[in-house]
Amino acid sequence: GTATGYSAIHMTRAMDPKTDQLITLELSQGLVQRARENFKKAGVQDLVTLLQGDCREILKEISGPFDLIFMDIDKQYYREVLPLCHKLLSQNGLLITDNTAFSDALDFDQAVYQDKGWRSVNLLCFLPQHSPEKDGICLAMKA
Repeated sequence: GTATGYSAIHMTRAMDPKTDQLITLELSQGLVQRARENFKKAGVQDLVTLLQGDCREILKEISGPFDLIFMDIDKQYYREVLPLCHKLLSQNGLLITDNTAFSDALDFDQAVYQDKGWRSVNLLCFLPQHSPEKDGICLAMKA
């Protein structure tokens, strides 16, 4: 989800404001408000479309294709939305999934690795003074 908009704000820094658009999803009304405030403070509100709701439903309703999807939702839903992300991505589009070293992301890790529709790698990292210290990110390209 969007949470406070931190990741989305940084992604806009790599976008071409003339051609690119960022769509972000968040379930919590309180976080939607905070993210909108942060987008405005960062001056990126015109580059970001923030949709409130359950991503498992919104991903069925929006249309792609997208070149990039960054997924950072409740890990228990990663596996469930994987086919929806595949459908929305352009050929060779990239799915970046955060926190994939967590045990509740294991079924997602196995599914994306075994699915011939993806070419994926899981990058594990050690982050001293971060909680948790061990984390990971999955980069999966639509094959």
